[in-house]
Amino acid sequence: MTGHETKNTKIYTVFFSAGLPVGYGAYRRYHPHIKVMKNQDILERVKDECKDVEFVGAAEPVKADEAISKIKEQKKNLDGLLVFGPLPDELISVGLPMVAVERLLEGCTTVPFHAYKESKIVTSYLPAHCDKDPKVYSLRIEDIVAKIKLIDAISKMEGLRMLVVTDLPTLGYFEPMGFQIETSREEYEKVYLSNLKETFGTEFVAVPQKEMLDEKMQAVDDTVGEFMQPLVL
Repeated sequence: MTGHETKNTKIYTVFFSAGLPVGYGAYRRYHPHIKVMKNQDILERVKDECKDVEFVGAAEPVKADEAISKIKEQKKNLDGLLVFGPLPDELISVGLPMVAVERLLEGCTTVPFHAYKESKIVTSYLPAHCDKDPKVYSLRIEDIVAKIKLIDAISKMEGLRMLVVTDLPTLGYFEPMGFQIETSREEYEKVYLSNLKETFGTEFVAVPQKEMLDEKMQAVDDTVGEFMQPLVL
């Protein structure tokens, strides 16, 4: 790995509402033992699981136009978005990778399941109230965290140069499988590596094992030569 500095991934967090379920008053009256999670509680649990991610934005509900304006201003310094609530079209068009969290029971939605196909958006679901079994609610948080870590991994690939020491093709022996090849193995690998660099800014630098070994052996010889001077009697 060369020419790459590790940086914290920066994700802008947006809550479009307090996330309270339909019939909140009645629910609290008949189920007082079930905790209703506030936005700040949710954000803190997510932060606890994502120590290498810097979250900007706030837990207080904001209007869509205000959030979109701030995100556009900071876009060049952001790696992704974490959004709770229905997504405005203008926010989708910003083009940043996004974890969109639907607030279950907050209201009725007509958004189709595959509404975000072909976009940089992954979805998750989180009710305002905790599940009766705390483990179930923890799994819901873990799903959000896993998708945030996907954005984190993609962010850290940007500008990454990977040294691949191999006598095999750059992608190795098992990639691609025969059924993946439409033209030739060489063409597949060329397109794969080109897409990797264009999409993520990641470059593979392949070096044959013999070339690397020869360089290391020469370095050893040079070092030894400095200490092995002729003995003059």
